[in-house]
Parts: sequence; structure tokens; C-alpha cells
Amino acid sequence: MSVVKIIIGAIDSGKSSRAKELFQSYPPGTAEGLLTLKFYSPEQVFLGYRLRRASTGEERSFIRLRSTCEGESTEELIFDRFPFSPAAFDWGESVFAEALASPAIHTLFLDEIGPIELRDQGFARVLQQALASDKKLYLVMNGRNLVSLLEHFRISEFELLT
Repeated sequence: MSVVKIIIGAIDSGKSSRAKELFQSYPPGTAEGLLTLKFYSPEQVFLGYRLRRASTGEERSFIRLRSTCEGESTEELIFDRFPFSPAAFDWGESVFAEALASPAIHTLFLDEIGPIELRDQGFARVLQQALASDKKLYLVMNGRNLVSLLEHFRISEFELLT
């Protein structure tokens, strides 16, 4: 089973920035992951999140405020006020499949795990595969989801990072 380190905190507490810093501390080619980064309009209005492959900086549109996509036809997964892109989940799964298959990658980052994964959607399958691997795994999550996620994914041994 994977070594699990969990970066927890409230919304806007710098969890993703912490994950990015930790990722950058690993030698190139030994870590891989997905980071969730906020994006804004030119007027600095929050619009949603982009999913970034940590090793290359490649990004995909991931989560938007529902109010920014009014009238659009979509088959996106919706949670609260946020539609999630199925294409971004598919892309993220392929990034993780590649990393899990690579003997050079020893450390994985997954930002952010939450209520969608508790419904066995989103990155739930990726998380289960990573937990079953022998790779070190950094998870990013809101502290309010910690107990539920630990129970749901049967994570008993972990280290909390704030």
C-alpha cells in the first residue's frame, strides 16, 4: 500500500500552492501529479479551476462556476455550483495511468479529493489505484472532508500536512 501524505486546510488556505512547492522539491522525472488551479477573468473575477499536469504544466479546463456556462448544453458532472469537465477527468486518469505504470515515478500528487470522490465519481478510481500502488501519494483536501474520505477509501495510515 502507498505511503499517504494529506495536505489539509480550508478553502483558500494555500493547499494547492503547498502541493506545488512539494512537487517541485522532487527531482525531475520522479514525481507526477495533477494540480487544481484557480482561473480568473481579465477583470480578476473568479471563473473556476484548471487542471494542470504537474510535470509539464499542460492544462485542461476543469471546473467552472455554473453561472459562467448558463444556456450551454452540457453533460458535465455537477456538484453544488460547479460543473466539472468529464474530458478533464479522462485526461487526468490517463496522466495517472502513465505515472502508475512508470518505474521512474515514485511520488504522486492528487489535488483535490472531495465529495465527488465520496460518490465514487471524479478521481475515485485513480485514487484507489494509487492507494494500491507502492508509490508515495500526496492528497489535497478540505479538512471538513477528511474523516469521510479516510473511511470511504479505507486509509488508516497517513501523515497530515497543513
